[in-house]
Amino acid sequence: MQNYMVQGRKRRFMMASDSLRETIREDGLRIITKRLPCTKRVRVAVEVGIGSAYDPPEHKGLWHFVEHMAFAGTKLRQSVDINIATSHSLLNFGAYTAKLGITYFGEAVYTRFHELCDLLFDVYLHPIFPKDKIKKEKEIICNEIVEHENNDRHNAYFALCNLLWRKNNPLRSFSAGTPRSVKRINRRILFNAFTKWYVPSNTIVIGT
Repeated sequence: MQNYMVQGRKRRFMMASDSLRETIREDGLRIITKRLPCTKRVRVAVEVGIGSAYDPPEHKGLWHFVEHMAFAGTKLRQSVDINIATSHSLLNFGAYTAKLGITYFGEAVYTRFHELCDLLFDVYLHPIFPKDKIKKEKEIICNEIVEHENNDRHNAYFALCNLLWRKNNPLRSFSAGTPRSVKRINRRILFNAFTKWYVPSNTIVIGT
């Protein structure tokens, strides 16, 4: 697994054991791998160090929107191709936005490790933010916001955040933003945010 992720690049090992290893490439990408001989599944997660706490005040929900659009199409695959590959080849595949990071993940039988990596890294590295998908995705996100507003568990969590953090602390905010702020986001804003922060030095890859 380590060889697949770092091949052709100079690297240095920061921590090594029989089963656990951390590698930091020259471009700053961190790769953490753990061997689990008791299972025939492989799981890979790619995390970027940016999340909803970093949303611009006028564009709340920006990073949640970026995460959604990664599955709308890439330079190599249309959204339908991503869905087909996910349903036919993988055990699990998805992403979620937290306050301090966005995680893309996938799980597969070990014989499909290369297919998993090809798809996961393509979604992470090469989204094209197709214009014809943006309006539809806005509707999906706005529906999610409404669903959360009517969810008791979400409301309890939001109330707890209001008690824990001061009013101007970004950790109080909800990752999906508001319908009004989401509707302000356009393709240029999405692409500029992605280009600035989706870089190797702000990325961690974890493989088991």
